[in-house]
Order: sequence, then C-alpha cells, then structure tokens
Amino acid sequence: MNIYTHLNMSSFSDPNNNNDINKSSTNTSRISTKKGYMNLIPPLSEVEFDSLKQSIKEEGLHIPVIVNKQGIVLDGHHRFRACKELGIRLQFHTKEFKNSLDDRQFLIEVNLRRRQLNEFQRVEIGYLLEDIQKEKAKRRMSLGGYIVGLANKKEDDNNNEVGQRVASMDATLGASEEKGKVSQIIAKKIGVSTATYERGKKIIQKGTEDQKNSLRRGNIGLTNVYNQIRRQEQKEEQTRQVQEAAGGGCHADTESSRVKLIHGDFQNIDAAAIGDNSIDLIFTDPPYDKEWLPSYEPLGKLACRVLKEGGSLVMYAGHYALPQIFDYMKNSGLKYWWEIVVKHYGSPRLLQYQRVYVMWKPLLWFGRHSKAFVIEDITNNIDTHKKSNYRGF
Repeated sequence: MNIYTHLNMSSFSDPNNNNDINKSSTNTSRISTKKGYMNLIPPLSEVEFDSLKQSIKEEGLHIPVIVNKQGIVLDGHHRFRACKELGIRLQFHTKEFKNSLDDRQFLIEVNLRRRQLNEFQRVEIGYLLEDIQKEKAKRRMSLGGYIVGLANKKEDDNNNEVGQRVASMDATLGASEEKGKVSQIIAKKIGVSTATYERGKKIIQKGTEDQKNSLRRGNIGLTNVYNQIRRQEQKEEQTRQVQEAAGGGCHADTESSRVKLIHGDFQNIDAAAIGDNSIDLIFTDPPYDKEWLPSYEPLGKLACRVLKEGGSLVMYAGHYALPQIFDYMKNSGLKYWWEIVVKHYGSPRLLQYQRVYVMWKPLLWFGRHSKAFVIEDITNNIDTHKKSNYRGF
C-alpha cells in the first residue's frame, strides 16, 4: 500500500540523537533515518550533494522520499537531508513491506536501478544483497521442512490446517520470491554474469582499496584486477608450500640434502644457487598472459646453462603464443625436440577471438645440445583420464 502525503519541518528527527534509529518528537507522522540503512547506499560527494540541494531550492522536490510504515527513510536520504537543511516542506510516499528483509532489499535495488554505475559498482551494491538472499534461502528451507512435517501428519488430523499454515507462510515469505543459488539471483538483479559477480566478490573480499578505487573510477577492468589477486594468491600458496616442505625436513642450506628448495624469481638464479650442467630435467608451467611471453627467452638461457648434456626442458604453453615462444627459444642454445598433446576433459575453454574450443594443451620439449637423453620410448599423447607413468624424460 502506498500513501502520498506532506510533512512539516517540525516532525523531522533530531540529528543529535545517536540511537540506531533517530526518533523524532511525538508527532505520529515522524520521518527518521536509520544508520544501518544509510550505510547500504553509496554516498554522494559534497559537490554532488550541493548540486542536488541547489536544484531542490530552485525547482522544488520533484521525486518524493520513500519511507516504510515506521517512517524510516528507504529511498531519498540525500533529498531528505537537503529538504531539512533548506527548511522546505517534504513530500514522501509510505511503502509497506512484509518484513525488514524486504525493506533493505528495496533500498538497495532502487539505488541500483536509479544510478549510473559501472560493472564493479553494480557488483558492490549486489554484494549488499548477499546476507538478505542467504536469510531468505534459509527461511525457504525452513518452510520446506515444515511443510513436509505437516504433510506427514496422521490422516485423522484436520487437513485444512496444512493449507492454512502454508498459505500464511507463503504470504510472509512471498510466493513469487526468486529461488536459486544466491550468486545467480544477485547477478541477474544487477545485470552481470554469475562469473563476473563471483570475480567482483573476490575483489571486494581480497582486493586493496587502491584496486577498488581504480575500479570505481573506471581506470582498470574488473577481470584485470581479479587476475592480479589470483596471481598474488598463487604466489602466497607457493610460498606456504615451500615453507611447509622446508619445515618438514627439506633443508635448502644442506649440501648433502637430495632436495634443495629455492624460492624466488628464476631470472635471479645464479651459478652459486644452481651450478652449470647440474640438472637433468626442468618441468614448468609458465603464465599464459601475453605480458609474460618475454620470460621464455631467459628461461631458455637458464635451462641451457644448468641442464646436463642431453637434459630436457619440458613446459606447457598457450596455443595462441606458440609462434612467439619459438622465436624466444631459438636463441637459447636448446634444440626443439617434440610437442606432446595433453588431453583434458570437462568443460572446454572457448578462445573468443579465434572462436575455437580448446580440448588439449601443448607440452613443448626442448633438449640441450644435439640429443635429449630418453630412458624409454614414450607416446606424444597424454590422456589425463588415464594413469600415466612418464619415466622417459
């Protein structure tokens, strides 16, 4: 039910009241703000607020403030503040909701629809709906369990009771309420894909304030920042694994140890860390991003220095980058030996530009000097669904 009315300035709430809800005087038509609700919406800058205030002063309030039946502002916090500071009459709608969850959801979604927001800003507002949607999902599950319990009542019970209680609970939760996974529901509401929303969540939870501010200003793309965070997480995980292994008896500073752990940038590895002609095999999976392609050249030169005669460098590579990788490797001193197909299963990855679904990954094999040392014959096709014992390198 919507009620349209006016309010004189005498019924505004006291701004010095520090309670969660700033209650006004005894006027029954009071309007108030709730700090918890105000924190759910992105604030206007002072310049933007001054512009809004000047517009209301010159032209009046064209869009009424929306409040719930308790008189708490749901939409129009800045208009409410402007009218209060100007001392002009407030116009407002009263909107009734079934529960406080719907209150909060309306507040968030109305700002989502009204404002000009970029992708990350939409994700930020959508993220505010997480707790609401999770609570609604919990209530739906409770309702489902209760209905099953009622349906299993003995036959001599009053069957009308089941229908009456279900109807009552449907009215409370909303029979037309969206159902499904929380991330999917929110992504649909904010107009992005579920994958984009999940990446945005990762940035909200793990990103730095500098990264978030750059996204809000539109200076960088959401996927770019997400990849930065993923690389940092991978680096931290590698550090953790190295420290865990070192703590378990692998001592990097013991010459007699069969295992030597070196943590750092491979381009900074010198002869003191790894001697010349001392390694049989280097097996690696370099990053596939274009920015990392130049690292193949120093990788090839390092391999040529540290590999024994007949030693092998075996590495994964991105399909799109094969021509560039071979260019970087041609001056390394290594000899191209073969390409091995590593077949993958599950959902294939689509390369958008080439419009090709990728079902396998190339494994490039380079050897030091004229011939790679091979223990036994191998096939050039690795099936990841089958157990493979590649002892050949």
